[in-house]
Amino acid sequence: MNKTLFRNLFIVLSFVVILLPIYPSMRSYFSKTCITEKYGVNYNEQRKKLGLHPIPASWGRRNLDSCIIWYNPSGNIGHRWKNIYFKGCSIKKELDLFSSDMMPKKDNIPRYWK
Repeated sequence: MNKTLFRNLFIVLSFVVILLPIYPSMRSYFSKTCITEKYGVNYNEQRKKLGLHPIPASWGRRNLDSCIIWYNPSGNIGHRWKNIYFKGCSIKKELDLFSSDMMPKKDNIPRYWK
C-alpha cells in the first residue's frame, strides 16, 4: 500500500512540476485568444452602436502582456491603431490613435485634439 501511495504521489507531483512553469504562458495565450475572438473584428457592430471606431479586417495584430494592438499596416494617415487593454477575458479600455490633428467627424462635426 505504501508503494502504491508513493507511486501515485510521485506521478501527481511530476505533472505539477511539468505543468507549473508553462501555466502562465498557457493562461496568457488563452486569454488573448478569448479577447481576439470576443472583442476583435466580430465586435465591430457593437463598437459602432457604442460610438467607437471599428477594427478593419485587414489590420495586423500585436499581442502584449496586458493589451492587444491592432494596427494599420498600410500607412500613417488616418486611423493608425487601436489598443485594447484587458484583464482575463474582460475588456477594460480601448484607445484609438489618429495621425492628423483632426479626429474623425461625429455627426458631421469635426472634433480636434486639445
